[in-house]
Amino acid sequence: MNEAETMCLLRVVACLSLVAAFGCTRPLPFKDSQSPNASTQETPAKGSPWGPGCNDNHLKNGAWSLDRAPDFPLSPTARAKVDKVIAEVRGGYGGTLVTAPPDQVLDTPAFLSQYLRAFADPPDLTPDGLHSYDYRFERILERISGATGMLEDSKLDWDIWRAYLEYENRLLGAGSYSDEMATHGLDSAKDLLWMYLEHNFEAIRRDRSRLDAWIQWLTLDLSSRGGRPLRRWYLLRLVSLADDVTPKLAEEQEARESAERKEIEKTDPGVLMVTGKGTPWHPFLVVHPNRRELDLGEDPAPTFRVAIQRIARAHGLSYAVLGVKPDEMPPTRNWEINLSGRAIQVWIEHVLDQESWSNEHHGYTVHMYSPIGRRSSYSNVYLPKEIVTDGVFFFTFRGCLYVWPKSRMDDAALDMLHRSGLIDDAGRAEFDSRGFAPLRTCLQGQ
Repeated sequence: MNEAETMCLLRVVACLSLVAAFGCTRPLPFKDSQSPNASTQETPAKGSPWGPGCNDNHLKNGAWSLDRAPDFPLSPTARAKVDKVIAEVRGGYGGTLVTAPPDQVLDTPAFLSQYLRAFADPPDLTPDGLHSYDYRFERILERISGATGMLEDSKLDWDIWRAYLEYENRLLGAGSYSDEMATHGLDSAKDLLWMYLEHNFEAIRRDRSRLDAWIQWLTLDLSSRGGRPLRRWYLLRLVSLADDVTPKLAEEQEARESAERKEIEKTDPGVLMVTGKGTPWHPFLVVHPNRRELDLGEDPAPTFRVAIQRIARAHGLSYAVLGVKPDEMPPTRNWEINLSGRAIQVWIEHVLDQESWSNEHHGYTVHMYSPIGRRSSYSNVYLPKEIVTDGVFFFTFRGCLYVWPKSRMDDAALDMLHRSGLIDDAGRAEFDSRGFAPLRTCLQGQ
């Protein structure tokens, strides 16, 4: 069983939230030696290959070594409280973080910075060490979910990114770990970085130097051997957060479908309601000619060109195929998959989707999940880390369905940064100079 399958068994899967969580920040100046831009300029564009210790150069002697940490002043009383809580958590007790009411010390960026400096690196990679790492991130993610002001200081950028570099360096994108009893989900800096970028996106976008710094950080070592396979998802998340069109299309579609469901319920109260038809954010078509409400009345396995047109049209999208020659694509498959919204239900349908030109149905997509019984409001994010070069990937931006080869995910992510305006022409040229080639538009239409 691979990690994706394991996570599906562990979690109740929710759809990826693609509506930006807007937050405000209180930007504070970095010292010159600690500026995001200055830090990044010291780091070579091409670094160590993907694998254990891949970020050592940055963490031990580079811009994210602890002796380069930005200063968060604390009064002696506040420092004593911070040290006490960190010592408790290090000893395996997180009760204070769970039970303490809103607090002027614990619910601050300063506390979060000290917490991450203490716990960003797992004690070791044994089950006990990973359990401690998981527990420590579970406690802080739960605290943040009830006090998001902890995230609202631009100086935290350094600590959030350093924690993520440590996660890559030691855990290599892991989303779970196993002991003698079971396989467990792993709360980590991966989830914290996703939460942080979502919460602060609008503030980051308003500050061009801060946005440039984050894009530089997220693309560090991307051209090294093996790249950094999780980074593409964060880059694409920034792009989706800049989308002010597709969320409205999704809302309009949901309103139409809700009205249709109500009309059907009036005329036929006993009818089995149909869900899982796809949305602009997750476009697919059900192929089921024997069921009236899903009958498309067309070829269930059309050519690639026709399939893309039909999928886009069904969701009110235009389309653009990048880096794929439509007439050279293999025959279209309609895959038999489970469209159930809950793991305990089974609802098998044949669909046309992004995997219709793959040799197997990879489930190569981002989703949010929470374990059964979790009381706090935060969710974990599942980010595929596998190298998949089979077939195409779907991404919707500003009402257009973009389709590109899975074999060129990083090129496409940088392309979308440019199309979204998050990098300018000079930024695009800089990535070109590093060997990232833009994708040619091979097919487009309304």
